[in-house]
Amino acid sequence: MAIDIEASLRKQDFVFEVIHNEKTIYMAQEGAAYFQTDLAQIAPTLILKS
Repeated sequence: MAIDIEASLRKQDFVFEVIHNEKTIYMAQEGAAYFQTDLAQIAPTLILKS
């Protein structure tokens, strides 16, 4: 049974943004470099699927 993570987060009133990307990202530092932003702009980071 697949879990709809977006629906679960919305149900709990979490504020979040889902960003789809073409590169596998394992660490927040890699995400900051990939999206060309400051590390503080993307933390905390939750990787739901890789």
